Amino acid sequence: MPLHSALTGSDLHEPKGAASAAANTVYQANGLGSGTWAKIDNDNTATNYYISRTVATGTISSAAQFDISIPSNCDIFEIDLLNIRPATNAANLHMRWSQSGTFLSGASDYAWTVETNGPTLLAADLNLAISLSQSNAAGAYGTHNIKIYRPNATSFTKTMLHYGWHANTTSTRFVAGGGKLIANTNPIDGVRFMFSSGNVAECYYIARAHEYE
Repeated sequence: MPLHSALTGSDLHEPKGAASAAANTVYQANGLGSGTWAKIDNDNTATNYYISRTVATGTISSAAQFDISIPSNCDIFEIDLLNIRPATNAANLHMRWSQSGTFLSGASDYAWTVETNGPTLLAADLNLAISLSQSNAAGAYGTHNIKIYRPNATSFTKTMLHYGWHANTTSTRFVAGGGKLIANTNPIDGVRFMFSSGNVAECYYIARAHEYE
């Protein structure tokens, strides 16, 4: 019987070198009957590639708040909040961040701005605001995309940007804004969402981790 390394064509059932290939690599053929094991990005080069993976999904119903963990090795943490609605009318949607599993809620831990029919700014607050004065009427949903930058980094100011829309008591409005952690520059490992009063009546969320290598 011939050696496995000598097999060719249809007799070869896996790329040569599979047993010793590094993790997260693929076999890249060179068109000349051979190839190499490499990490591949969208430009088919072996360096500076980008990984995006879904790390959490969930459906929320009548909850005071809900938390999402941020994984390690994450350059951007992205969250989609779909059809989120408060149980109490004219409530503000808030977010907090955790460090070592403890959520920060000091009176001047965060700074934020929200643009919705005119800007609103707070230079020091115990929350990050995502939307203001959202209606609790049936079908008065909000949908938001939120990105947190370099959450795992040490000695780096933690910032976020968001955009979306929500229905308030009189109209449907586009919202956009941003915020940062001003308490310190330590890594963060979780996010919490809640309204300024009452429960989260309903929401579906998707969280993704983006990593550059």
